[in-house]
Amino acid sequence: MQVLSVKNALSSLVIPPGFCYTLISGTERRKKPGRRGLKSLLPKDFMTEEAMLGEHRGKSLMTCVDDYTVIDLETTGLSPSVCEIIECAAVRVRGGRVTDSYTRLVRPYIAVPGFITGLTGISNAMLRDEADIEHVLPEFLDFIGDDIVVGHNVGFDIGFLCAAVRRMCGDEFSNDYIDNMRLSRRLFPQERHHRLSDLEQRFGLRNERAHRALSDTVLTQECYEILKREMLLREMRI
Repeated sequence: MQVLSVKNALSSLVIPPGFCYTLISGTERRKKPGRRGLKSLLPKDFMTEEAMLGEHRGKSLMTCVDDYTVIDLETTGLSPSVCEIIECAAVRVRGGRVTDSYTRLVRPYIAVPGFITGLTGISNAMLRDEADIEHVLPEFLDFIGDDIVVGHNVGFDIGFLCAAVRRMCGDEFSNDYIDNMRLSRRLFPQERHHRLSDLEQRFGLRNERAHRALSDTVLTQECYEILKREMLLREMRI
């Protein structure tokens, strides 16, 4: 991940309005911050769980499980309160093996900023004929079910899911979750960085389409299985 990831920032961070609010109709256009300008707004490391998750009721786990669902979202920006989901993906794992997958693009109500298109390759034209979140979210939640959710910096994804579920259903997304980034920090404290791209390089893996949700979920699942083996080898209880 040589390019700055959207997940490397506080979801509660105040972002210049143009980054999330450029309207598809073109009735409101503000200058978007350049990559260098955006970087100056961001913290050096990932956001805290408290900032990302708010009142999420699920538990953060640091354990080995064989049955789970890996999730990843791509979004128009950093904050679940004003930005939107544009792609969601998940892989279902049973006995440590992927048994099913889900992926959908999502049409947002605001335009995708150029920075996000550059990062993910997802353009407004790609999303124009896709279903909106009101149609996609029920499918995505049904795929996840009651599974433990695994992800990389997964609080970012859960923060967006929580916001969408509250907004649409007045309910809570309360699945327990495991964060690969947190596991990596505990297992490899000597390492300076724990981004998904860092784990990819450390473990000799390859992400064919970085910053696309399904490809990232596949890589995250592979990383989690390696982290599990590392925990078992060290007989760690974390």
